[in-house]
Amino acid sequence: IPYTFSAPSDLAEKLSVEDVENSEWVQAFYEAGGYAFKFVSYKPASGQNAGFMGVYYMPEDKFDAAQNPNEPPAYGTEVIRENGAVLSIAGPQDSIFEPTTKDGENITTLYDLIYKRSSYQKSNHLKTEQITDCYVATLSKDKYSLHITRQNGIYISADIAFENAEKDSSRGAFYGKFSDEILSGTYFFSSEGMNSRRELFFKRDGKGFYSGFGPVEVVGDFERLARPLSLTWDKSYKYELSNNCPTD
Repeated sequence: IPYTFSAPSDLAEKLSVEDVENSEWVQAFYEAGGYAFKFVSYKPASGQNAGFMGVYYMPEDKFDAAQNPNEPPAYGTEVIRENGAVLSIAGPQDSIFEPTTKDGENITTLYDLIYKRSSYQKSNHLKTEQITDCYVATLSKDKYSLHITRQNGIYISADIAFENAEKDSSRGAFYGKFSDEILSGTYFFSSEGMNSRRELFFKRDGKGFYSGFGPVEVVGDFERLARPLSLTWDKSYKYELSNNCPTD
C-alpha cells in the first residue's frame, strides 16, 4: 500500500502487520478488484496481540460500488482518494481494552489518528515503470487487446477484449499489479449474457507481454490458476504496442 501511517513512537512500536493473506475473506476482496489489504494488530502490556484495524487500497469505482447506505461499509471508511484509488480504514467497532487502563488510553489515541488524512504520507516504495498503453496480440483470425488505462505505482486498471473468430468473445475490466516484470490480476467480463471473473497473468518481454497459462480451478463464478502456481508462457503470440485497442 503506497502510504505510511504516522503515530507517536511509543504507540507505533506497539503496532504490527499480521499475515492474513490466505484467509477466504481477503481473497474475496482481491477477487472483487481490491489492490491490497493489510491487517494491523496492537500489542498490549500483557497478553496476546489484539486486532486493531484493516487497511484497504482499491480502485475508486470498486470502492464506490460496494457502498450501501443500509449496511455497514464493506471496506472501511474513506480517508484518501487520489489517482483513481481509495485508501480506507476499518478500526475497532468496540472498546478493545478497559478505557481507564493504559492500553485503553493508547487505543483511544490511535483511534483518533487512523481516520485523519494528515496521519498518512505518500510512500515512494511502490514506484515502477509506467506501462499505460495499448497492447494487441493477433493469432490467425483472433485479436486480443490489453489496454492499460491507469497506473498507480504497481497497481493498474485496464480494459481487455478477447475477439475470437470461432468461439465466444468477451470484453471487460482488469484490475491487477505489475511487479518483477509480471502483470497479474482479475478480469471481470461478460460473455453470452453471463458475468464472470478470471485470474490472468502476463509476463513483460521487451515492450510487450506474453500470456501465462496453467492448471485452473473454478470457485463459483471465479476461474483462477490452481495453487501452487505452475505457469507456462505462451510465445505463439505476443501483446505488442499498438494504437488499435477497442473503444466504447
